[in-house]
Amino acid sequence: MYARQIFNGGVTCHAIAIADRVGVFDALEEHGSLRISDWGGDRSKAPLAAVMSLLREASIVTESGSGVFTPGPAFADCVSRKALFTWFFHASASVLISGPDLIREVIASPPARDGALIGSTMGDLGRRHIDKALFSMVSWRDFECVLDVGCGDASRLQRITERFGINGVGLELSEAALRAARDRLNEGSSSLALVQGDALAMDFDKALRDRVDILIMSLLAHDLLPEKRAADTLHMWKTRLPNLKRMLICETVRADEGLKGLSVEVPQLGYEFLHSLMGIEVETDATWRRIFSASGWELVQTTKLDVPSNTMVYVCDRS
Repeated sequence: MYARQIFNGGVTCHAIAIADRVGVFDALEEHGSLRISDWGGDRSKAPLAAVMSLLREASIVTESGSGVFTPGPAFADCVSRKALFTWFFHASASVLISGPDLIREVIASPPARDGALIGSTMGDLGRRHIDKALFSMVSWRDFECVLDVGCGDASRLQRITERFGINGVGLELSEAALRAARDRLNEGSSSLALVQGDALAMDFDKALRDRVDILIMSLLAHDLLPEKRAADTLHMWKTRLPNLKRMLICETVRADEGLKGLSVEVPQLGYEFLHSLMGIEVETDATWRRIFSASGWELVQTTKLDVPSNTMVYVCDRS
């Protein structure tokens, strides 16, 4: 029974990720129902029906008629976390598949993940959960230009610039994510610029760097680790960004109490497992506080998010 539940749960996870990628959840949120006969061509109907059947068995949707589906009892809970399913099971699939080779040391490092898909899933997660905290913890109109480090699809950056009337710079390492962001944005706007670059170097157009007075980095600070390199990098940003006054770092941390079985909240188990495969140790809240202190930044405010689990937002000022 136990093995059966685990296997069937894994299959359902993939169904959720597929449904997210093809827009099933968006359609149900917008229209309240989905009819398979109205969806795509004839070849798509059987695969969609299979996905919807699994979602029905998980109580995520309810079949209200033959091939007609509406949100079920578990819909709201699932849709609020759907981006995490897509991030883990699809955008990070290359790392999961390479797990045996990484353990056997057949390959030196995990392959690149799907940068564009990670960007879009993090954009969805931000819109539903993270941005509310980021937007409320700062008086944004007191600043002139925000730098979003690892901007992904740039949706958060776009919301900030439009909502608060300030300028924005998006720094993104992934070419795929940057292309996807540019496809959906009018980069010709004088208030928004997207550049490719690495946060470890923070070396892009000096004119843009000199404009930045506030910085955000969401769910990517672990890429700065290990601890000493992270502290050195945050200290270096003071030089590279001479007018930077404040940082908002949103980062998932390792739970002090451990995993405690399979009942932990999403995505703690998957987050720590995936990053371990990539050779990245998820650090604790205490470690990040030590990093900020060693880097010469003053930690002035913190808040803990419910989704993603064990995620902190740190507000630091230049000291």
